[in-house]
Amino acid sequence: MPGPAWWKTKRPDCEGRPLDLLLAALDVKESVSSGTALLITDMISDYEYVDGEAVFGSALPAAGNIALLRERAENADVPVVFVNDNFGAWRNDFASTVQMAKASKRGLQIVDLLPPSPEDYHVLKPQRSGFFATPLDLLLR
Repeated sequence: MPGPAWWKTKRPDCEGRPLDLLLAALDVKESVSSGTALLITDMISDYEYVDGEAVFGSALPAAGNIALLRERAENADVPVVFVNDNFGAWRNDFASTVQMAKASKRGLQIVDLLPPSPEDYHVLKPQRSGFFATPLDLLLR
């Protein structure tokens, strides 16, 4: 499998799971290149839409795992980038999107697990892709 060398590292404490391998790699600052960033995509939401309850059922445990990954990324000086939908609220900035999420019971639980910090970057996307019509590509360069 192509990719970073740490991906192929055999670690007895990782059990071969990709998340565990990534977390283990972030424990060693030397293994993280300057071109590494943690993208947290589409987690900030109110989850108040047609299938929001079902999506939230998967998002909550994922948020717990992402929070662990984020802690290790921050400890390794890896930048965190929130990439989020603007939900058609074209005048909202990211802080307004976070406030909208916190105003709902489901969204608040996710924001409590993954609170954006002033050191984080954020990109609001108008459609499904974080790269289409956004500055994400430029930010990651």
